[in-house]
Amino acid sequence: MARTQTVSDEEILQAARRVIHRRGYDAFTLSDVAEAVGLSRAAIILRFESTRGLKLRLATKMVHEFIARLEALPHLPLGSPCR
Repeated sequence: MARTQTVSDEEILQAARRVIHRRGYDAFTLSDVAEAVGLSRAAIILRFESTRGLKLRLATKMVHEFIARLEALPHLPLGSPCR
């Protein structure tokens, strides 16, 4: 019988973001992320396939968040001073 998924992909991505913030992009490991969410490294690999896969998914999420924030900015008429 398969174990119930108790940690969401979103929680894993949040933990990955914290690990990158704390350790840096190059020192990032799946083991650090797994420890942060209480899963095994293998469980992270099953969901994201690799360190690269997790980093790519996180980067994609961050780009989408950035775009959403840009789109939420007020639209000023062309030539208007920024304040």
